Amino acid sequence: MPSYLTAAETAALLGISRQTLYSYVNRGILRALPGDSPRESRYLKSEVERVAQTRRRGRKPTDVAQTALDWGLPVLDESLNRRLR
Repeated sequence: MPSYLTAAETAALLGISRQTLYSYVNRGILRALPGDSPRESRYLKSEVERVAQTRRRGRKPTDVAQTALDWGLPVLDESLNRRLR
């Protein structure tokens, strides 16, 4: 059975404000599901943990490449990529 988090729990876990959380929903980064009341939303814990992992990884090209290689996705080194253009 899936586990869910409240908006406050999700924002705290990600280290972001509630406004940023709503922005994540609007951009399709996270899905908001109906909560127990019309003014509440809940978030799938596995999705929140995936976003948290992505945020921890950061945007450094070497970190992104290493993660991609860990998952078996093809990645070209930037210097090689420039030579191919």
